[in-house]
Amino acid sequence: MTTYADDHAEDTAVALNYEITSIVRQELDLGEVEAARLAEGIVRGLRKRFTGEYLGRYYLTDKLSLRERAHRDRAIRAEFNGRNRDELCEKYKISQRRLYQILGRQL
Repeated sequence: MTTYADDHAEDTAVALNYEITSIVRQELDLGEVEAARLAEGIVRGLRKRFTGEYLGRYYLTDKLSLRERAHRDRAIRAEFNGRNRDELCEKYKISQRRLYQILGRQL
């Protein structure tokens, strides 16, 4: 179940990604796919480095996008071996409860 905060963080990331994609296409004359990939990396880096700050009208959070969350969850399920609970929680900065929620959910 997503909350308003989750939806808002996702909307902000999508809007910022769109703006950066447009800028990259115009300024660097890149195609849509290349520009979108570059923009996604830039947005991800900005969110990591400037969490809790505004970039113009965009408030940057450390919330993962739905795609990032799905990728993280797949990686956790692939890496989990039954004995590395604490390492995965530390690596992905999640609680044990969240880890078991991820492991219990099927995609």
